[in-house]
Amino acid sequence: MARTGDRGQNIMKVIICNDFASVRGGADEVAIAESRGLADAGHQVVFAAGSGEEVDGRLRHAGITVELFGQVSIRRGDANSKNAFISGLWNGDSGSKLSRVLADHAGPDTMVHVHGWTKALTSAALKAIRDSGLPQVVTLHDYFAACPNGALFDFQDGAPCPRAPMGLSCCAAQCDRRGRVHKIWRLARHGVLRARAGWPAAVRHSIAVSRLSESKIRPFLSKQNQTYLLPNPIDLRKQPAAAPAENKTFIYAGRLTQEKGVLNFARAAAAAGVDCLFVGTGDCQEEILRINPSAQVPGWLPREKLVELMMRSRAFVFPSLWWETQGMVCLEALACGLPVIASTTTGAAEWVIPGENGLHTDMTDPDSLTNALRALAADDGKVRAMGQNAWRRYWENPSTLERHIDGLSGIYSQVMADYA
Repeated sequence: MARTGDRGQNIMKVIICNDFASVRGGADEVAIAESRGLADAGHQVVFAAGSGEEVDGRLRHAGITVELFGQVSIRRGDANSKNAFISGLWNGDSGSKLSRVLADHAGPDTMVHVHGWTKALTSAALKAIRDSGLPQVVTLHDYFAACPNGALFDFQDGAPCPRAPMGLSCCAAQCDRRGRVHKIWRLARHGVLRARAGWPAAVRHSIAVSRLSESKIRPFLSKQNQTYLLPNPIDLRKQPAAAPAENKTFIYAGRLTQEKGVLNFARAAAAAGVDCLFVGTGDCQEEILRINPSAQVPGWLPREKLVELMMRSRAFVFPSLWWETQGMVCLEALACGLPVIASTTTGAAEWVIPGENGLHTDMTDPDSLTNALRALAADDGKVRAMGQNAWRRYWENPSTLERHIDGLSGIYSQVMADYA
């Protein structure tokens, strides 16, 4: 008979698979937060990480076992590009170690949940999961299940890619950020993913974090795939709303890279004559300052400092050019009581009601963001009302970790029933 937890849910053993045991990006944050939330709810968690150079403190929990495979991520392996290219295609060591973990923890109540796998685990780990026969689900943080570069984005054109992934036009196109050689390597990696790991055909259950991302990835999944909608959790305590009308600075936080639209924001802020702040790092940092010398670019900051800066800002700007799957930082901004200007190519736009808690922008229109910045810079009353609405609407239905875990447990139960 299955054991039940305090909230009536069946107790399971959940094996979380992720490239890293510390936060390098959004997928890592979600994998770690889920692990802690599941353990707090009474589930047994095994966190299997390809690279364990650092271990997030939240994984130090009596209900969490951490398994580190000692792999070097392909980013760190760039110093020896030959080794990085080979291990990035198929890391047999990570696959073998994960197979052992899966065998050691297999049982009638065992569930496998995949998050990030492209940097250290590779397709070898996905094959190990498939071969184990254990119930599995994957959270689609990106588009790597379909697209060789994971973004459905042409980095040369600076726009969403119109080509069918792995079709002739895709294979012939130079759409990669790094150049043709790297595109060839990405094609090879995707070929290995399909041929040896059986992805995405072998994926029977997946989690989409927004309706937009689900609509973009669904055509490339198998017809048998069951996709569940579950937005990522936002780990933020409720506090009094910000007073954005009293502030002047428009803030962005995230990677400072082309597909994030940061150069467009720098240009628009200069044209609108507004103060702008870019929290993050990336290869566009110098170009941002060239375009807009008055921009503030402090680099990456601790989360507490970022929230403090948002509380002192006028609006949050999310100008992504790619089909951004969600954009958790936008929900954090709304939770602070900050209006959000969100590109319509992002999942974050689903939480923004134009004129009520923020504005939408069309990033194919060079004047759209400039006009939005000018509109909010000129109208304190509008900004004040939007900020109050943002705070109220978010906290009426907050994306808390506890609510997320309840939804996740329900998904696990459906997945396990399908494998029974």
